[in-house]
Amino acid sequence: MEVAKMKFAMEKLEGEVHQKKLLAEAAEEAKEKEKERAEAVAGGFEEEKKKLESGFLEEIAKVRAVADKRLKDNNERAEQARVEMRKELEKKQKVLDDVRRDLSESQNALSLANAEKSQLEKELEAEK
Repeated sequence: MEVAKMKFAMEKLEGEVHQKKLLAEAAEEAKEKEKERAEAVAGGFEEEKKKLESGFLEEIAKVRAVADKRLKDNNERAEQARVEMRKELEKKQKVLDDVRRDLSESQNALSLANAEKSQLEKELEAEK
């Protein structure tokens, strides 16, 4: 009977060991599956991240292109305005130069007229 009890206890222990091995294998298998799933999810996240980054880069490129075009247009308009202002300034400078020349000629004529007047007044005084 002692042997039967021992044999029964051994079989029970072997069953428990076998059950623990199965549980360990199942746990290992579950761990592997979880790892594979996590890698798949991470891979999916990585793909999604790349797509998002690509989309952001495309949006940035579009915004940059629009900004560059606006900057170019603004620079062209500013340059055109500078050219027009320069032409206008040259015209006004020419008019100013003409006015100065006319003023100088008028002052010279006035000086001559004043000198002649003075001379005539002296002659008139001398005749009196």
